[in-house]
Amino acid sequence: AIRDMFNVLNALWEDLTPTAPAADQGAPGRVSDPAADVAREMATLTEKKRFFVAQTNCPGTMMLRVNNEVQPQPEMLQVVNAMFNSVLVGGDYTTRYVARCLPCQLVCKAEIPKMLQGISEVLSSSSQLGKGRVPSFAVQFKKRQNSTLDREEVIKAVADHVS
Repeated sequence: AIRDMFNVLNALWEDLTPTAPAADQGAPGRVSDPAADVAREMATLTEKKRFFVAQTNCPGTMMLRVNNEVQPQPEMLQVVNAMFNSVLVGGDYTTRYVARCLPCQLVCKAEIPKMLQGISEVLSSSSQLGKGRVPSFAVQFKKRQNSTLDREEVIKAVADHVS
């Protein structure tokens, strides 16, 4: 499933990012420069990975983290939307073993001020919101091993902050 998801995300990444023109490989039948071939192969091998697998310790769940050092980089929301659209429009199920794909735009500590700061960052960077348009949202509150947060307090704080 991990390799399957990597292949799909890499293909969508390629489609959504501008590419540099390909280097001239020379005319067909022409003898190539071995030093240039080795240099080109080394550049491919040392290329930075786009994604990392983060351990979750949850069976059947994986988290992919984007390597922010790789540029140019599309927004992950665009990549996931493109994947969903390929399924909706063309019925192209390229991810056979992936049941859900949820883009996580921000991770923060389980503290209300940090959550509200994160919400502000996500809303300010969202290119899908128009001016003066209030986003629709839902708060799904599930806590484990945390006795400091109250469900109603979190939902009220988020609702007050967004509206």
